[in-house]
Amino acid sequence: MNIDAEAIADEERLLADGQKWILKKQSVSPLNINQIFDACGVPESPAACVVDVDGMDYWCILAILQKRQPSLLICEYNCHYTSIFTRMALVFRSLLRLSDFNYADS
Repeated sequence: MNIDAEAIADEERLLADGQKWILKKQSVSPLNINQIFDACGVPESPAACVVDVDGMDYWCILAILQKRQPSLLICEYNCHYTSIFTRMALVFRSLLRLSDFNYADS
């Protein structure tokens, strides 16, 4: 499927139960994902969070978990990262000022 990115516009709809559905055309990164969520009114404890950012999923998840605690978290991952992954982790860790908090224990 070929989707014309220029044809996609921001859109808001009210669902049958009164909840708001928001489609935004945004460039997403770990450095701005929480600002985008804030602007869209995403709560601190959403029922579900699905991340598919093509290459930045892991980093966006780390950023999201610094501010939000979704009940269900779904994302892609690549188990074939090499040692460059470790070096990138250190760079993003310092940029995001990540703690050593273990989310699996919470």
